[in-house]
Amino acid sequence: MTRRTTGNDGESPIHFPWWGRWLRVLLYTGFWLASRIMFRVHVMGRGQLANLPGAVYIALHKRDSDGVVALGTVYWMGRRHGAMGRGVVMCGEHVYLPGFLAGYAVRRPRWLSFLLFPVRIGGLMRGMGWLPMALARRRFLMAHLLDVIEVEGDKPIGEILAENVDSVVPGAPPRTPVSELLHWPYRDALFTLQETSIFTPGLAERLWERHRARLAECLGRFVAVIDAGGCVFMAPEGILSPDGRIGRIRSGLFQLLQGASCDVAVQFIAMTYDFTTTGRMTVFVHIGPPVSGLKAWPRDELSEWVRGAARRLTVITMGYLAAIEFRAAAMSGKSLIPVGELAENIQRTARQHVADGFSVDPRLLDPRSFQRRWRTFLDYCGRRGMLDAKQPYIRVRREDFTNSGVTNRGAVSPWQYCLNEIEGLDAS
Repeated sequence: MTRRTTGNDGESPIHFPWWGRWLRVLLYTGFWLASRIMFRVHVMGRGQLANLPGAVYIALHKRDSDGVVALGTVYWMGRRHGAMGRGVVMCGEHVYLPGFLAGYAVRRPRWLSFLLFPVRIGGLMRGMGWLPMALARRRFLMAHLLDVIEVEGDKPIGEILAENVDSVVPGAPPRTPVSELLHWPYRDALFTLQETSIFTPGLAERLWERHRARLAECLGRFVAVIDAGGCVFMAPEGILSPDGRIGRIRSGLFQLLQGASCDVAVQFIAMTYDFTTTGRMTVFVHIGPPVSGLKAWPRDELSEWVRGAARRLTVITMGYLAAIEFRAAAMSGKSLIPVGELAENIQRTARQHVADGFSVDPRLLDPRSFQRRWRTFLDYCGRRGMLDAKQPYIRVRREDFTNSGVTNRGAVSPWQYCLNEIEGLDAS
């Protein structure tokens, strides 16, 4: 029982097997190297990294590379000592599912995905201190079906679904036992997010009760880590942002702080990808100061603090400042912006943001660095077909500035994404 609750070798919540500790060092070394190969990593606020026992480090989830950049950077800044040497990562339960590598991580090429489907990595992740946190309502169908077998037995799929079988598992005959669906031919359906409402009412209720107990058990693991003097890395949104906007701050952070027996220090790590460039993009990793006393805050105030910290630490980039100018021109009916005028406006607005106390890409404040960054920005615009071939103008389009809505979030243009990163925080 201890092994299952703590997720390690059973001695304590922060004691992991020797091979897991060595594997973690190798993994984070690989993260550090990979992030420096893929990106130009610029770290801000180095001196604020506290490395305190019982700390929680939070970051918004923007890209799949977030963990590679953040953990590779912060772990080696801590030099593997202090609380970070006893830290755990809160990862989604899907990492522990059968077929995770094939269904989520490596979907292409299909032949490689097929070969990886039987491989399970949950044991390795657990040994390194990557512990699962169950998703609340929407879970992958694979997770639901594994619970169905535990609760209801290996029944035909048609008997347990409240919906048409083909709409949930395309191509599956209604008489197919659930266990026969947990294989490669149904990979795409198995790794689609679903709610328990797809099942018959009685079964859906039993599944939810079982899952509530699992949520409490998962949370208990992380509370035990904090109480034992370890630290936790987590993303309070719980899911990847498809459009740059901050998602709903889920209750996990609030419950984690409430469950801990000590006052928890929380540090925010903001990552900003400056992607409107050619070649390697720059990633700003901005570490905020440790904040204590959040345990006593109501959930709404805690959510507002997260959003406020994100706004202060998210770096203003050239892409964001250009997007402001592009939108203003497009909404006023203009289709062309003079290149020289755009550069002057970006420099002026960057200085104003610094005066207002916000974080700004340092390259925008130095004339020589600005010119180098400006050239790569124009190259990016040229690749997108926005540069006028005959005159020094940039073309803008009104349709680049449309959001998909609050509830139906989806992919947006790069310029709208840049705006959402900042304005989504202001509007929260």
